Amino acid sequence: EVDRALREFFDDEVDAAADHADVSERKLREWIEAELISPSGVRTQVLREPATLGKTDAAIAKLVDAHLLRSDRRGGREWVELPHDRLVAPVRAANREWATSHLKPFQVRARHWREAGGDHARRLLLQAEELGPAQAFASDHEDDLTDTEKEFLEASAEEVKRRAQRQKERRRAAITKWGLAGALVVLLATWVGVENFQKAKAQARADLSRDLSGVRELDSTGAALKELLRLRPEAVKADENGSLPRRVDNAL
Repeated sequence: EVDRALREFFDDEVDAAADHADVSERKLREWIEAELISPSGVRTQVLREPATLGKTDAAIAKLVDAHLLRSDRRGGREWVELPHDRLVAPVRAANREWATSHLKPFQVRARHWREAGGDHARRLLLQAEELGPAQAFASDHEDDLTDTEKEFLEASAEEVKRRAQRQKERRRAAITKWGLAGALVVLLATWVGVENFQKAKAQARADLSRDLSGVRELDSTGAALKELLRLRPEAVKADENGSLPRRVDNAL
C-alpha cells in the first residue's frame, strides 16, 4: 500500500536524520509538520537559515539528501519543502502513530487540546488523578516538554482547582440542605409527639370523668371509696391543676 510505504520511508529517514544530527526526533518531526504543512493540510515552504535552525539544519540536510525534503534556491536564499502533496497525509499519520507509541498520554492530549476549542478543549484537560503523575513526569523531563504541554498542564491544574472548589460548594450546599431538612423532620416529630401527648391526656381525662360518673352507681359500703382511691393518682396525673382531682377529693 502506497500510504504505508510512504509512512515507513518517512519514519526511517527522520530517525536516521535525528541520529545523524544528534537532535530530538520528536522536535524534528514536529518541525516538519508545523513548518512544512499548513493547518489546512497544504504544503508550505520555509526559509532555511542555519543560524536559526542550529543542529536541526544538519538533520534537514540529511533529509534533503534522502529526497524526503526538497531544497529550492531563489535569489540567493534557500527554501525547503516536502517534494509532493502526496506526502502530507502519510507524514501526519506517521507522526500521530509515533506520538502514540513514544509520548505520555497527557502529551498526546495536549496536542489535541491545542487543536480543539471551547467545551471540547476543556473536556480534554486532565482529571485530578491524572494530573499528579503528569506533573511528576514534567518535573523530571522539563527540557523535553513543549510550550503547548506546559500550558496544557497549567490549564489542567487550574481546572482541577476549579472543579474541587465547585465540588466543595456543592457539598456545603448539600449539607445545608439536609441540615434544614433534618431540623424540619425533628420539628415535625416534636409537634406530632406533643399533639399525641395532648390527645392522650385528653382521652385519659375523658376516661376518668366517665369512671367518676360511674362511682355514683356503686354501693356506699366501701366499693365507691376503693374506686375513688384508685382514681385519685390517675386524676392528678391526667389533670394536675384541673377539675378532676377536685372532683375526686370532693367525692372522698
